[in-house]
Amino acid sequence: MTSHLPSSDLFLNPPAPNRPPGRLIRIGGFRLHCVTAGAGGPAILFESGMPASSVSWMHLLEPLAPAARLFAYDRAGFGWSDPGPFPRTSGRIVQEMRQLLDAAGFPGPYILVGHSFGVFNVRLFAALYPEDVAGLLLLDPIHPEDWVEPGEERGRQLAGGVSGCYHGARLARWGVAGLVERIVGLGAFGLARKVVNVLTRGGAPALESRIGPLGKIHPAFRASARKFLTYSRFYEAMGSQIASLPYSAQEVLETAVYGSYPVTLVSASNAPPDQLRRHEQ
Repeated sequence: MTSHLPSSDLFLNPPAPNRPPGRLIRIGGFRLHCVTAGAGGPAILFESGMPASSVSWMHLLEPLAPAARLFAYDRAGFGWSDPGPFPRTSGRIVQEMRQLLDAAGFPGPYILVGHSFGVFNVRLFAALYPEDVAGLLLLDPIHPEDWVEPGEERGRQLAGGVSGCYHGARLARWGVAGLVERIVGLGAFGLARKVVNVLTRGGAPALESRIGPLGKIHPAFRASARKFLTYSRFYEAMGSQIASLPYSAQEVLETAVYGSYPVTLVSASNAPPDQLRRHEQ
């Protein structure tokens, strides 16, 4: 098993945005990027939400590494990973996750940490590989029952998300996303939003959603996160994830029953009351 603790140098002098901080491991005909940390204790795998990548977990690796073995990765098309096969369903993502863990030499059993859409994937992983699961930590999860047959409002959300990703991919291919990335790098978030809305006639919520959360990412990796905005593969992969959400929800409903392992759920403090009730259930 290969595992390492990110040194302070990684955070004080991070690699250039185009240079991955972890390893690129080939599974099939493409490569996935993963970062490992720690040398002992339980194995913890982090699975990101819909638009996120390994950089979303970097602020946790240093403080947790002394007590655990940690694994963060980029799904195909995200972060530093190559594009993968389509459609980007939870079933395909979990299959690739299993192959990556084996190829990286990162054995379980795992504590699976999933955020939002990532909860679909960790629940499905736990159902398919229960002997490799020590527990689940679900962070503000979405529920498959809400998406397997989305109503009118959620249907509009899905259509808007797919449309936004289409516009984002087009801007990336034209090089306009690079301009927006430089504007965001200057801290001019309002100007960046106006540029996006003008160029896409208000039709790029996917790009818009990636502008705001940059402040929550470890400062050493914000430049990398901004760089991801310029890759058409990111928008194409996310668009497929969004379009496939009802199918992924069906996969979870048909397969993912909770086992005997412990499950902990964490809700956002500002979650809507109906969502909190679902979490309690």
